[in-house]
Amino acid sequence: MKVVLTGDGSDEIFAGYTYYGRARSRSLRLLETSRSLLKSLATTLGATPGWLQHRSAASGYPYVMPAAFIERLLVDLPGSTLETMARLRAIERSYLAPACNRDDVLKRALCTDIGGWLPDNVLMKIDRATMAHGLEARVPFLDYRVVELAMRMPSALKWRNGSGRMVLRSAFEALIGQELAQRKKQGFALPLDAWLRNELRPLLDETLAASGLRDTPWLRRDAVGRLIGMHDAGRSDVGRALWTLYVLVGWFGEASAVSGAARRRRFLHA
Repeated sequence: MKVVLTGDGSDEIFAGYTYYGRARSRSLRLLETSRSLLKSLATTLGATPGWLQHRSAASGYPYVMPAAFIERLLVDLPGSTLETMARLRAIERSYLAPACNRDDVLKRALCTDIGGWLPDNVLMKIDRATMAHGLEARVPFLDYRVVELAMRMPSALKWRNGSGRMVLRSAFEALIGQELAQRKKQGFALPLDAWLRNELRPLLDETLAASGLRDTPWLRRDAVGRLIGMHDAGRSDVGRALWTLYVLVGWFGEASAVSGAARRRRFLHA
């Protein structure tokens, strides 16, 4: 076997992820029509309401760490929560294609994932996994003609009555049967909370303990310690935040070592 076909891309172009339902919710549509009012309110109060800080206005996806939480982790971060939110929004907007219909909340969520999550995460992982075994993976759903057709479709064809990929379900029901066509979305979420309490706990302690943070003076050690304490207390909503910190600190350590070695080489050859 030399070539395999994958279903990657269908969630991003036909709204398969469950969180897209929040982009279609009444509250988010109301948020779209009230954007200027909320901006004025936030400016007047000097802060963004907490329920707005926890979710991306671009994709509708919940942040791993809200802006206010990020500020509590960082040492002497300049500016306010509003400025942090503005920086996050600017990063999100960079993923939106100019042709994306920004008035359609669901379509904007799809554009955000197509510009970031899909190439930077999903396709990267499938490419590494197949290349490691000498396989070529092809993604029929990302044929440009399929993508163009999908992005021209109205959102109501993709998400309806709490379910996504409705147009695909309808198109293939006769071929795969009603049971499969109507089955709920089944993801491949990693059991991070369990891993970080068991198999990965030694690595977590080594990386995020006080000694492991000596090369990251921009992180508040007490705040990181409280986060680990929340995890130990059974708060299941902090596993992704801990994993994100673990990867960030590990990457920063490696990048700093590479940068330091390059500076030493330049000094020796000067």
